Amino acid sequence: MKLGNLWANGVAGAYADNYSNWTAQETWTEHFQKLPLAWMTLLGLEDIPDKKLMSGESIMNLIRIITALILAVLPVAATCCYAKYRGQSGRQMRILLWAHWTVTGLILVGYFCGALSVANWRLSPIVCTAFIVSMAFLRWAITKQKTMQRAAGVLCVPLACFCLLSACNVLLLPTNAEEVNVQYQLTNMLEKQGLTYGYATFWHANAITVISGDKLKVRNVSVNENGVQKATYQTDSRWYEDQPEQKNYFLLLNNAEYQKLDERKDPLLNQAERSFVLTDSNGTTYQVLVFAKNIF
Repeated sequence: MKLGNLWANGVAGAYADNYSNWTAQETWTEHFQKLPLAWMTLLGLEDIPDKKLMSGESIMNLIRIITALILAVLPVAATCCYAKYRGQSGRQMRILLWAHWTVTGLILVGYFCGALSVANWRLSPIVCTAFIVSMAFLRWAITKQKTMQRAAGVLCVPLACFCLLSACNVLLLPTNAEEVNVQYQLTNMLEKQGLTYGYATFWHANAITVISGDKLKVRNVSVNENGVQKATYQTDSRWYEDQPEQKNYFLLLNNAEYQKLDERKDPLLNQAERSFVLTDSNGTTYQVLVFAKNIF
């Protein structure tokens, strides 16, 4: 950690720092209670009250529940067989187990005692390593342990069904992202305005840059009581310098961010050469300020 701080050279990220702190001890029991449901919902479990147990939705939910249980239990079973692994494949299996339990331990400390429990997707690395370990363990049981072959083969069935179900869900995802996704809408509207370089806060800057294929270079800034500031976390300091042959720069703000600048009478608002409003399909409005020179 000390070495990491040295490499960071004083750069801090508010988003990262917020999830690297301890929470009050009275919240730990609540975090522990949330874990089972968070684990299953992360694997796709849906909330379907009043649905019959043998309906199509219920059967798919049962597959997800069984898979969630298998992925929780198999790494434990694989660890219990630690002494039985032999040869090169056994060595690889032991390495997988060490990797899985290291990842699991680190994340669960942050989940139980920190703020990681606010979102179930924070458990995603554990799902990933648990699935890899489970597949490796089932393969080992089928090929190396005759007494475990049938049980391992049976466990492969719900996992295969889960994989098929997940693949079908991916194929059924809507393909009209450009019409319904806010980031795509903002990208298209900014491109129509002929803008190419500007600034926005964390949730829009990087996404718009990627979606536009770098035609729109949007750099990350923070907007707070001190005004608009460079957000130097995971950024390049050169992004905030004057860009060669760049005629204008823009600043994309949502209503809350614009309100902060307005309340502090930020002089930046009066320096804009022009401004306009963008409205997405959800009715959310954004203020875009265009400047004749770099704002930093």
